[in-house]
Amino acid sequence: MRRLLLSLLALSFALAIADPAAASDGVLEISRTCAIQTGCFPGDAPGLPVTITMPGAYRLTSNLSQAYNPRFDGVTTAIDITSPGVDLDLGGFAISCFDPEAPSNEPCGGSGHGIATSGGFQAGIRISNGSIFGMPQDGIHLSGGDGSLVESIRSFGNGQDGIMVGGEAVVSDSTSRDNGRHGFWLGQGSTLQRSSASRNGGDGAFAATGSLVTGNTFYANHARGIDARTGTTVSNNTVSSNWGNGIQVGNRVHARGNTITANGGWGLYFAGGVRSGYGDNLIADNASGNVSTNSSLGVSAGGNVCGDTTSCP
Repeated sequence: MRRLLLSLLALSFALAIADPAAASDGVLEISRTCAIQTGCFPGDAPGLPVTITMPGAYRLTSNLSQAYNPRFDGVTTAIDITSPGVDLDLGGFAISCFDPEAPSNEPCGGSGHGIATSGGFQAGIRISNGSIFGMPQDGIHLSGGDGSLVESIRSFGNGQDGIMVGGEAVVSDSTSRDNGRHGFWLGQGSTLQRSSASRNGGDGAFAATGSLVTGNTFYANHARGIDARTGTTVSNNTVSSNWGNGIQVGNRVHARGNTITANGGWGLYFAGGVRSGYGDNLIADNASGNVSTNSSLGVSAGGNVCGDTTSCP
């Protein structure tokens, strides 16, 4: 009888390791314990990165740090997504390179993102509701697929970009600050809304062709507030105290309803500007001037205020 009981206990333990932890709502859970000790679901080996190989809904249930990883060598991503159609809820928890209970102001050495896609074109990824900080490279790196959603994320103190997404993505209600390069890097046709970028080492936001940047705040970034490439719409943003130009526009860019003040370069700078338009902007107290002297490349749609005058430039 004792031998039978021991055998049943061993079998139960083996099944517990093999089966993914699922909440009552069917969401697969990622905890510090399974990430480091057992693997969290099929296809995920013990230790970081946690590898998500199947579409579905996942939820982080504890902080996750490379400092907990017994195989930590400074060269790994925390969560690696190798499948399309993944919905990852961080549950209000944090992903970090160092121990979140003893945070540093600097990213760890080596390489690795907080959350990244790999292994091909992984489309339709959703990341929400948590923090990522101190990673050697990007906080979130979703360049390998289109149609991603990033919502309610705080990404700060990472070595490169705070949040990087591929084409046709939507980033909303998120904060990116004190990262080594850009706050937000948006692929073609993407949207950035209701978010903020401050004190990043590069641009507050780099927006590739055909993007929409609306209703955001960009403050004290070390390059431009917004670098808007061809065909992008930039509307209703507050852009102030960035070290370079406030908003730099390419060809066929529409800039409307922005407040652009106290930037270290031009308030509105036409890098290309052919067939670009700007209207209803408040542009004042920018170090190089309010609207660049090559503004003939663009067309004023009226309603602008430049310093103490409605004549822009």
